[in-house]
Amino acid sequence: IQITITGADDAPTISGEFSGSVTEDALVDDDGNLIAQGTLAVTDPDVGEASFQSATNIQGTYGSLDIDSSGNWTYTVDNNLEAIQSLATGEQLPDSVEVASYDGTVQTVNITINGTTDILSGNAIDGYIEGATIFADADGDGVLDEGEAFAVTGDDGAYSLTNAEGRLVLLGGDGAIDAATGLTFRGQLEAPAGSSVVTPLTTIISKLVESGSAADAASAQVMVKTALGISSTEDLLTFDPIEAALSGGSSASDGLEIAKAGVVLQNLAIQAGSAVRGASDADTGTDGSLSWGEATSSVFETIATKISSLGNTELPETVTVFEELVNGTAQVAGLSSEAQASLAASADEVAAVMLSGMETLDTFSADPIAALTEMAQTASVLQHDSSADIEAAIEAAADGDAAGISTLLTSYTGTALEDAIS
Repeated sequence: IQITITGADDAPTISGEFSGSVTEDALVDDDGNLIAQGTLAVTDPDVGEASFQSATNIQGTYGSLDIDSSGNWTYTVDNNLEAIQSLATGEQLPDSVEVASYDGTVQTVNITINGTTDILSGNAIDGYIEGATIFADADGDGVLDEGEAFAVTGDDGAYSLTNAEGRLVLLGGDGAIDAATGLTFRGQLEAPAGSSVVTPLTTIISKLVESGSAADAASAQVMVKTALGISSTEDLLTFDPIEAALSGGSSASDGLEIAKAGVVLQNLAIQAGSAVRGASDADTGTDGSLSWGEATSSVFETIATKISSLGNTELPETVTVFEELVNGTAQVAGLSSEAQASLAASADEVAAVMLSGMETLDTFSADPIAALTEMAQTASVLQHDSSADIEAAIEAAADGDAAGISTLLTSYTGTALEDAIS
């Protein structure tokens, strides 16, 4: 009598760690990933089947999982995913991945991604800019929208933003003060996402990135340093030049160099912006037809365009270059062809005033406090006195009265400018 015993697949028993968790921004590896690990075990009456099907890159909703035949699994997820970075403390994302034993029995591994509230802190700096609105421009439209993280800068231009997404935008006016001069800070500054300082320099970097002229903020920073002759190796997106200069430490000279470059840029932005505002007002017959934010943003965009065309060379400091800056800003700001033509007739005189102002900072005191004071005095004259006169002169010149243009040259160049600053 022959008996045939037919085998049947016996269900295995799987045990071990069926779940794991990771936390946003915690224990991030060198590749920017969050990692969870565990081990599964399997027993199976069927000979040779007490193991797992090894596999790599098994996809879940957010991350992926690798498992070896012994049941050791590793879950990996990119910490920088928007879905993860937008989580606040107490919020979670569930993920799950299915693995299989030798005979195909499926086991689900569940992962919990825990959120943390991200706080981005930093300082707004021309001098320290206090009382200004700063926000994270999540949708990139340059307007503070409902739901976007925002704050008002405090002492020393300090800000803290919760779960900030997108580039940073700082709005002048409406109570914003440059603490170095005690005068109203006018205009608009920007910085790439995640920056811990917002300055005229970070604004150019942001413009280069936003326009596609630079692949990323690091590349844009190299372009800006080259164009402006900045020798410091400090990171312009995180470095506080005022704090460094006042510290008296090894980075004090870097602080003065970078502070000077920022003040020079803001002086140019306000003076060129004033000229364009005057031309716009004359053309439209309306005072304030172009806001300070629109005017200075257009100046910074024009400077960024010029820098992107330079290659690996410094920005020439000439009347011709600054005349191009004034006329280019008018075009970027969307002035009518008539207004652009009217402004072009006086742009060389405005450019001469801008160049003269820049040259006042060619040298400054070696003492940090004295040097910062000299920069503040220069900013006070160029960003307020001269800018007001430039705007009025351009508007009057459009109506045929060129007297103000002549007065600009006598008041804000040479000895007269030096006297006004001192």
